Amino acid sequence: MNTTTATSNHASRPEVSELVLFGVAEAAEAIRTGKTTSEAYATALLQQSRRLADLNAFIRIDEDAVLAQAKEADKAREAGSTSPLLGVPIGVKDSYLTKGLATSLGLEDLANFVPMEDADAVHAVKDAGALVFGKNNLVEMSFGLTGNNAHYGQVKNPHSWDRVTGGSSSGSAASVAAGIVPASLGGDTIGSIRVPASLCGVVGFKPTTGRWPRNGVAPISHTLDTTGVLARSVEDCALLDQVVTGDISAEQFGDAHYLKGVRLAYAPRQFLDLIDAEVDTRFREVVRQLKDAGAEVVEVDLGDDFGSLSQTATWGIFFHETMGAITEFLHRHHVPTEFEAILARLKPELRDSSQTRTALGPFGASPRNMLFLS
Repeated sequence: MNTTTATSNHASRPEVSELVLFGVAEAAEAIRTGKTTSEAYATALLQQSRRLADLNAFIRIDEDAVLAQAKEADKAREAGSTSPLLGVPIGVKDSYLTKGLATSLGLEDLANFVPMEDADAVHAVKDAGALVFGKNNLVEMSFGLTGNNAHYGQVKNPHSWDRVTGGSSSGSAASVAAGIVPASLGGDTIGSIRVPASLCGVVGFKPTTGRWPRNGVAPISHTLDTTGVLARSVEDCALLDQVVTGDISAEQFGDAHYLKGVRLAYAPRQFLDLIDAEVDTRFREVVRQLKDAGAEVVEVDLGDDFGSLSQTATWGIFFHETMGAITEFLHRHHVPTEFEAILARLKPELRDSSQTRTALGPFGASPRNMLFLS
């Protein structure tokens, strides 16, 4: 088995193939029509992953398995398969269980844990013909905003290697932005898709809680957790949402008044006061597009206490549910560790803040500790 980890290979720097620029929908169409093969596409992505190994975007890639899956996809296409994601490699955050491929949850102790089953979302994309390209690096147990993992290294921002990616779905965002994969499954509790998507310049889709299945994904809070996806276009996020949920309503996006009757609100005083002028301009353009699509968009003011009240509520739920959620997940999926062992081996800033909040409950920690967790 040819398995690569987060190490670099400076001896060989192959030329970048134009195939790495494909998005999910474009790659699926190219494979379906014979413009390229899944094997050729997967090979180009594997070359890109080796060239950019120093990004630390992946914890594990089984190259032999990727190519074997790609060859099977090409055989399926020749046999007439029309699966919507046939032959398209997808990255998977290493908090998702993947059958036959090690799942670490970002922890060194679980580096060799191989699940017997796929997470439901992984099963859905594989059932649609997609290939699991590899397991993306992440902050340990998804407990962080910067993308730094004490065991597997800091995930670097492809646009500027001395900048952080954001977290905790750091490797997912970096690998998509760098053209290693066209999309990656991620997870978001309090920003873990949205933050790295923003910092890496990709599209992060955090679905409504409960829209995407969470079974088989390491949890933090049953109330707040969502699974989702990072890609390079809204079209690709919509396609993967349709695959995972079976909801075909996204196909109506092109309709002139798709959002007619929908009422949306935004709070400029709470959320737009510190943003860059260019970002503000783009945001106002999106508001205009929403209105053109039929939505009613209104401005609201959430009040002076919104920030402190929302932090108290959100972080209170987060830490009230963490111990029970993780413990139940470990036992149900036969993960060979315990919550206490995970807590003891976290890097000090994560461990200390987690112990404080878990022990004292929803009102026992300072805002300073909140910075370490997502």
